[in-house]
Amino acid sequence: MVEGDTEAKETPPTPSPSTYITYQLPREPCCFSGLSTEDTEKWKNDYERIANYNHWDDSVRLANVVFYLSGTARLWFDNNEAQFKNWSDFERLFEETFGRPEDLKSFAEGLLRTRAQLPGETYESYIQDALSLCRRVDKSMTEDRKVSHLMKGVAEDLYQVLINREVCTVHQFVTCCRQVDAMSKRRVVKPRYERLPNVTPISTANEEDLSDLIRRIVREEIQKVLPQIATCTDDGPDGLESIIREEVRSTLAPLTRNEPAPSPYTTKRRTDQSFWRPRQRLQQDGRRNLQDVGRKTDLWRTSDNVPICFHCG
Repeated sequence: MVEGDTEAKETPPTPSPSTYITYQLPREPCCFSGLSTEDTEKWKNDYERIANYNHWDDSVRLANVVFYLSGTARLWFDNNEAQFKNWSDFERLFEETFGRPEDLKSFAEGLLRTRAQLPGETYESYIQDALSLCRRVDKSMTEDRKVSHLMKGVAEDLYQVLINREVCTVHQFVTCCRQVDAMSKRRVVKPRYERLPNVTPISTANEEDLSDLIRRIVREEIQKVLPQIATCTDDGPDGLESIIREEVRSTLAPLTRNEPAPSPYTTKRRTDQSFWRPRQRLQQDGRRNLQDVGRKTDLWRTSDNVPICFHCG
C-alpha cells in the first residue's frame, strides 16, 4: 500500500488544454449618398457582406444603417423613418427609391463604350474594370461580347499580338496578356542615351529633371532672342497695372500716327477732327449789350451839368 501511494504521488497531473481568445475587428461599410452615378445594388451587397462579418442581426442592421447614409439618402431616411418597422421594409423602400437599373445600365454602357487602357495602366487593372462594366450592363453577357469589349480598348502592343491568335474566351484573353507581359519584362531594353564606358556622368538628373532643365534652357534662350518678353514676377496690383498699361501701349503703338508739326508758311487746313459749329448771332448780342449797359453821358459834362465841347475846350 505504501509503494502504490508513492507511485500515485510521483505521477504529475495532465495539463489542461490552453484556450486562445482572438478579437475580431469590426468592419465599416462605405457611405451611400443617393447620387445617380452610385450603384445601389453594389452598396447594398457590400453592406450585407460587412454586416455578416460583424455578426449583425436584422435589428442591428436597421439601427446602424443610418450612420452610413449621407446627403439625399440621409434626408430620405429621416423623412421615412416611421415606415421602417424591420430590415425587410427598409430594403423594399430603399430599392423602390434608389433602385434605378435602367439609368445605371445606360451609364455603364457609356463608360464601357469609351473604356480604353490608359497609359501606364496594367493589363489586369484594365481587364477587371472592363469586366465590371460588362457585368453592370448585362449579367448574362456572352464570352464573345466580353472579348470584343476587351479587344477594342486594349493597348496597341497587346492588340497586335492578340489579333493574330484565336481568342474566344476571357480566360484565353487573360492568359495571352499574361504571357506577353512576362516576355516584355524579360526583354533587355536599351537605355535612351548610351553612355561611353569609364565616363562619369555630368549630372545625376533623371528624366523628369532633364525635362525641367530643357524647359529652363529654352526659356533662357528665348529671353535672349526676344528681350522685350519679360516674365511677371510681381503679383501686386501696382505691378500688374503697369504691365497691362505697357502691353496696351505697345499693342496700340503701330495703330497710332504721329502727325507732322504745322509749318508757319502754310495755312491751317480743316482736319477730320474739326467739327462744324453754328455761327453766333453777334448783331443781336451787340444790341442786347448796348441796351443793357447804356451810354455814359456823365463823362461829357462838368460838375455843374454843363456840356463839354471837345473842339474849343
